[in-house]
Amino acid sequence: MLSPTVLIIAFIALYTVITVCYLFSETSGNFALRAVNKIGLAALYLLIFCFAFFKFDYMGTQGTYQIVALIGFALAFLGDVVLLWSFIVGGALFAAGNVALFVYELLVLSKNAIPFSDYWWFLLIFLAPVFYLFTQHFTKRVDFGKLGVGMPIYIATVSLQGCGGFAMMANAHALQAAGAGTYLHFTVFGAGLFFFMVSDYFLTAHEYVNKHDWVLRCNSFCYFIGIMLAAISFAF
Repeated sequence: MLSPTVLIIAFIALYTVITVCYLFSETSGNFALRAVNKIGLAALYLLIFCFAFFKFDYMGTQGTYQIVALIGFALAFLGDVVLLWSFIVGGALFAAGNVALFVYELLVLSKNAIPFSDYWWFLLIFLAPVFYLFTQHFTKRVDFGKLGVGMPIYIATVSLQGCGGFAMMANAHALQAAGAGTYLHFTVFGAGLFFFMVSDYFLTAHEYVNKHDWVLRCNSFCYFIGIMLAAISFAF
């Protein structure tokens, strides 16, 4: 029987190959191919998350608040699917998922006695891109179209969870010492959500600044690899 480490490596390899395929199906002009590819990827990251989450009984060992992470990943999955047909509704689902993941990060830090003074600085990272986008919107330098101020607000949600993930990475040793989980789990989880955040900066650039395919591919690669890392971290 294959060891868990081998299975995880095999899953990551398979997922990465499918992600690379999506980088090309996304820009192929074939909607059916793109939809199947994207929904398959979304199903895979949700599947690996649920498998690890329930196998290691996170709610039983760490507390019922862990269900907030499950809600966050479920909303991301729904956002991925719905986004194929509606940018606004899909984006709203993603925004709700971002908020859930950020709340989860705060709960993990606070319930394991990590003082706010140890991670307040993540707000400085968060404020920079959000301030920039709001400035671009209100000075009319970038036209966000029918989304208007909704796009900077969405970026604020993904920046919160991404920078919160960075704060978890920085406090991974303290969280491990508190018995909240392993250093590897918090490092990989935080890195994954940070990549997730960066992906939406690429998406914003593609939608409103530069329509080149390579920008869209950077968005998709950072997003799908990032959320997979966050999901699979629950197996560590």
